[in-house]
Amino acid sequence: MSSCSDAVKTVLDEVLSLLGGSDYHIFENLSYGVDLCFEILARHRSSHSPKLLVKVIDNIDNLKPHIIAELKIVSRILEALPMIVGIQNRHSPLENDALYVRSGLIASNLYTFSRIVTQPTLPLAIAKQGGFFYDIDGEKLGVLRKKQGMSRQDLARKLDISSKAVSQYETKGMRASKDNANLIESILGESVVIPLDFYTYLKDSLSILKLNNKLQRRVTKKTQEFMKEINEIVSDTGHMVYWTKTAPFDLFIYEEVDDEESDIQYQFVGGTQFDKSKSDLQAKLKRDFLPEISRHKVDGAIIYNAEIYDEESAKKYAVPYLFPKELRGLEHPEEFKKILRKRTRTQNSRTQNTP
Repeated sequence: MSSCSDAVKTVLDEVLSLLGGSDYHIFENLSYGVDLCFEILARHRSSHSPKLLVKVIDNIDNLKPHIIAELKIVSRILEALPMIVGIQNRHSPLENDALYVRSGLIASNLYTFSRIVTQPTLPLAIAKQGGFFYDIDGEKLGVLRKKQGMSRQDLARKLDISSKAVSQYETKGMRASKDNANLIESILGESVVIPLDFYTYLKDSLSILKLNNKLQRRVTKKTQEFMKEINEIVSDTGHMVYWTKTAPFDLFIYEEVDDEESDIQYQFVGGTQFDKSKSDLQAKLKRDFLPEISRHKVDGAIIYNAEIYDEESAKKYAVPYLFPKELRGLEHPEEFKKILRKRTRTQNSRTQNTP
């Protein structure tokens, strides 16, 4: 992250400390000086908790469409859950124990995030237009109401709502406003709020991933020949390339599916080195991130521009590499993977034998 407010830096430090103290292995991109669609990739050292991809931002309503799109893309490729930790929205600071939905992603403040990490099943409110709402245990509400000798109309009168609304609480699974949920507890002596299993809720909220190619990185005069070459090579295999703006890799290769209920099928991710004007930190980020994603069983490599780089340059780093000439004539991205796995073994062997 190249620039951020002191408040955001404080939140980032707190998130890193929290995850580190909760037995997560952390990859963070804060030291590379690059604005990405996330700041932290966290993988729990046990298999019981999901991987998390965390974006920290001041105002959750300032998230740009391409950031949202690429956060979804990276999270899907890494099979991680995307989470946004924010400080405020356009109206006010984010409330404690509340979740905010933005373009299919879930945001919370630091306090709520910290509670979720340590205890993911909590009585959390969902922020919607008109206020905050809780899931209600309708069956329990009905039992408690009858125990108090109240009709639905009696309870409705006390809540200043219609008896039809009480009926919908009890039988239709309608959410209750925060005020009504608190008032019900006051009237009946017990809470009827259903604790929310956050990770399940987040998984269910993620829609089928479909790409909007208008959001991908545009071809420039400097990159057009190299990008065109990669696009043509991949197109010959019947697949497509998506060029990213804010991911720690530059492209991924995927196959579109006709089924509206199915995700795109991704095959491979890649960084690129097409010229030497890129900052050393940007190049290092790609070289550091690709080995990291191999932990997540994702295939990736640096694709070098052969007009500028030779193989000896690529071999210097313990990262799989490819040149466009190696990809020509391949019929399917699975064949890319065979080359990559062979190259990975070679690069690992070179690293182990280096004194």
